[in-house]
Amino acid sequence: MLLGLPRTYWVIWTGALVNRLGGFVFTFLALYLTEARHFSALDAGTAVASYGVGSFAAAAFGGWLADRKGRRFGILFGTVTGAASLLVLGAMDTLLLVRVAAFFAGFFGDSYRPALNAAIADVVPQPDRLRAYATLYWAVNVGFAIAASSAGWLAHKGYHWLFIIDAATTLTFATIAFFLVPETKPAAAATDAPAQTTPWWAPFQHPPFLRFVAGQFLVVLAFMQCQVTLPLAMHAAGVASEEYGTLIGINGVLIILVQPLSTRLFRDTPLKSLLVAGSLLTGIGFGLNAFATGAPLFALGIVIWTLGEIAFSASAPAYVAEISPLHARGVYQGAHHMIWGAGFAIAPILGTFVMQTYSTEVLWFGCLAFGVMGALIHGLSHGLSHGLSHGLPRR
Repeated sequence: MLLGLPRTYWVIWTGALVNRLGGFVFTFLALYLTEARHFSALDAGTAVASYGVGSFAAAAFGGWLADRKGRRFGILFGTVTGAASLLVLGAMDTLLLVRVAAFFAGFFGDSYRPALNAAIADVVPQPDRLRAYATLYWAVNVGFAIAASSAGWLAHKGYHWLFIIDAATTLTFATIAFFLVPETKPAAAATDAPAQTTPWWAPFQHPPFLRFVAGQFLVVLAFMQCQVTLPLAMHAAGVASEEYGTLIGINGVLIILVQPLSTRLFRDTPLKSLLVAGSLLTGIGFGLNAFATGAPLFALGIVIWTLGEIAFSASAPAYVAEISPLHARGVYQGAHHMIWGAGFAIAPILGTFVMQTYSTEVLWFGCLAFGVMGALIHGLSHGLSHGLSHGLPRR
């Protein structure tokens, strides 16, 4: 035990950190497609959306795989195939091939996530899960901050390096998992209920999960603009790709500095309050971009929506872990990831369409509205009234 968390958790934590140190491709995919491949903003948006569709499909598949074949197998499958799909994506040069490759990159590259989250729920006791997920998210953002800060320099040397190094760090995670991660699926799960009888849509028939999805999906649609329309808006405002990497790196640096403190401060804060605060701050942070004409105001917006991200990033998977049956943890974590996969798919097209058809101001005010609506839904949801440290009802 290190800092009250088991060894297997720290092995997974280390693998996730190494993987994220090379997490360049998705962050820079929109800029790569518009600058290196000379696609239009809308074409780039559809390609990124293809990645999102793949990620959405991966959530259901990855959850099923984690429950049926085990967490270790799920992590290994996703990291090995994900690394290969990144290299294929970097080699494609026509829009059709890029869209197809982006779909498979999203599918294979994200299929390990339900297994990873389920493994943490397996090995970490309930009172420590919120801290465990927060610490994992902290590590991911350490990697993100380093990757974002160096990605602009690598892109200047050649965009192909982003794909090569991203694939290499993903394979490193696979190696760590192969040698050091045991199977964590509880033996009791076999007697709780057979995993194959739990379909991927089962969580969407569970009222507490549905209430959570209704509010969080709106927040995800706003939040995912950081991947496509935000870099395009910055570029249009005269922010260079190198400077964009530094600015978006603020997100990771702030999480590194603030998240450990917030985990202690908000341990007994009602979950509903964390989700409401996260929704509002996300909407306000992106809404502020409507007034941005240069780097300083974009930076302030990043600070605000990052605080929102901190509020919901760890509490969301921990909540899902609490309401999921023992035998269906992978399926529930997969269903949670489907929210993000759907956001990956819809947000790029929606954002670039609004940007090109109307204006960036309309886009950012729309993000503000989504944040406010998400906060209202979470605030009115009676099923989210207790903090995780007090426990949540199981189905």
